[in-house]
Amino acid sequence: MEAEPSDVGQESGTATLNGQARGAGAGATRFRLHRAGILNVWQYDEQVFSFAGGRMLLRGANGAGKSKTLEMLLPFALDGDKARMTASAKHHTSLLWLMTDGVDGGNRIGYVWVEFARTAADGTEEFFTCGVGIRASSSARQATAWHFVTSRRVGVDLALEDAGGPLSAPRLREVLGAEQVFDRAADYKACVGRELFGLDPRAYDEVLRLLYWLRQPQVGEDIEPARLTGQLGQSLPQLDEQAVRGAADTFDELTAFGEQIDRRAAAATALTGLAEAYHDYAAAVLAHRATAVDTTVQEDRRLHRGAEQARSTLAEVERRRDEAQTALDEARAGAEQDQARLATLMDSPEFRDQRRLDELTQQAGRDAALADDATLRLERSGQRLAEAEAALARARDELAETIEELGREVGSTADALRRSAPGVHLATAVSRALLDTAPDQVEVETLAALERLRASLQEATAGVSTRRAELGMVRERLAAVDAATVRQTVAERDAERAEQRWETSRQDRIGGEHDADLEAAALLDALATWLIVPARRRSPCRAT
Repeated sequence: MEAEPSDVGQESGTATLNGQARGAGAGATRFRLHRAGILNVWQYDEQVFSFAGGRMLLRGANGAGKSKTLEMLLPFALDGDKARMTASAKHHTSLLWLMTDGVDGGNRIGYVWVEFARTAADGTEEFFTCGVGIRASSSARQATAWHFVTSRRVGVDLALEDAGGPLSAPRLREVLGAEQVFDRAADYKACVGRELFGLDPRAYDEVLRLLYWLRQPQVGEDIEPARLTGQLGQSLPQLDEQAVRGAADTFDELTAFGEQIDRRAAAATALTGLAEAYHDYAAAVLAHRATAVDTTVQEDRRLHRGAEQARSTLAEVERRRDEAQTALDEARAGAEQDQARLATLMDSPEFRDQRRLDELTQQAGRDAALADDATLRLERSGQRLAEAEAALARARDELAETIEELGREVGSTADALRRSAPGVHLATAVSRALLDTAPDQVEVETLAALERLRASLQEATAGVSTRRAELGMVRERLAAVDAATVRQTVAERDAERAEQRWETSRQDRIGGEHDADLEAAALLDALATWLIVPARRRSPCRAT
């Protein structure tokens, strides 16, 4: 007997197993039968069946147990429905019979399982194992079942028995987790349909119905086409209304595309005739454009020469700009030096004493005014002294004349007295001596007063000279400050002229670059115009 379970796969799915998505990714193959196993069920102790490409061949004599093996494995391991295990009406198969046939009393635990495998998009192998655990009691004449799903592999990283024998349902929950062990067959079937096939329970029931029908013995001997078609149709999932509507829209679009292709074919035929008529004209246009190309090439060369000249001019402008920048830097350096000298001058005692110098200047002005006033008074005093000396001279002359006249009179009188009284001569001589000395004393006192006046005048003149010398020093220092200010002004003026020269050079460079850009843009526009117009006129030829 040959059993060929159909390939099982999963087109799409979002359910998870142990928190991992079971949906097939892009490039992943479908799940296929890989292994199956029976542990301590019926007459099997432990048996593992390997599938080749999803297929397995069971060979043996009649009554060897091929049908019973298939009943225990498929599709029972896919839905856990113990009521549909029997494949034919001749022999009824139940879980209690499988677990107690040939066994003398006691309790017995066994497992049947199926393993699926596929290759993921990244080349790794993925596995899905589902199975049913069975516990039977000979005394109670009752068999119970539990179900499990897992991504682990029996005999590789999952053991269904330990030292005490096959695992009970509680022990299996400890090993796999409570969420992967089911008590109800309906829950188990829904999980397998979702995880393995990506189907809802209703669609999965249709697939299982087909599998049960194909499992019947001698199914190929009495195949009715109508019945087979109905069975296959029922097993297929219903078409999505939106998908049907999309297919209809696609057919409508194909019809529209066909009409559009016909219109374009007619247009292509018309354009072919137009292209043939247009050939001579295109040749003439091509010749004209060739002439235009030659002209454009010459213009391009001229523009290149202009660009080279502009580059040379730009280089000259940049050189002048560098020179202007150098001059500006030098001027700024000179200005900084002048600023430093000015700061030094401002820190000097002379600048700090500027207010004092101003005060001295004012004081010197006042002293000069006083000196001028004193000079005027001196001149007036000199005039008065001259007038006094003249009056004194006149008085001395008059006094001398008077004295001489008195002397003559005294002499006459003395002579008369001598003649009359000799004792009177001495007194008369003393009196005359006194008269002779009196004018000299008056002159001495006058001269002393004049000397004192001259000394005062000389002292005032010396004070005026000192003030004038101080005033000269102040004026010299103010002249030095004015000279430094003038040098600073000249340096600033030079810096302004250097900045103006630099700005002029920069404007010249910008103008040169602008002219070069304009010439290059004009050349590019000419080339683009030449390329676009012939391309538009040659497009019918290319359409042929």
